[in-house]
Amino acid sequence: LDGAHSAESARALVATFKTCFPSQPVVVIVAMAEDKDHREILKEIAHLEEQLQCVIVTSVAIAGARSRSAAPERIAEIAREVLPTRVALRSVSNLSTGLKEACAGPHVVLVTGSLHAAAEAGCLLGYKP
Repeated sequence: LDGAHSAESARALVATFKTCFPSQPVVVIVAMAEDKDHREILKEIAHLEEQLQCVIVTSVAIAGARSRSAAPERIAEIAREVLPTRVALRSVSNLSTGLKEACAGPHVVLVTGSLHAAAEAGCLLGYKP
């Protein structure tokens, strides 16, 4: 779980991920606020290169409301433009569904794009604060 929600924090996330998981495949679940730079964040995520198997885009409540959350379809449209074509791309309506899909395989699952997404994923996975 990582709250990266800017290009700079996504760049740091990718560098750290490559250090901690140098060869493991990864499925990334992304949910972002509408006011973030989706394109630049996704460009940084694309630097996971050969490890990146799939990106699942979804939405979460931002500051208690979905009105600030970017629509998954909008993020998916940008992702199609910046991710390598070999990377599978899925759009789901909620984080719970995304986690169920992502956790079905032998890979690392990374949830990012928002502190709200990381917090909600933590709750869904049973982490205690």
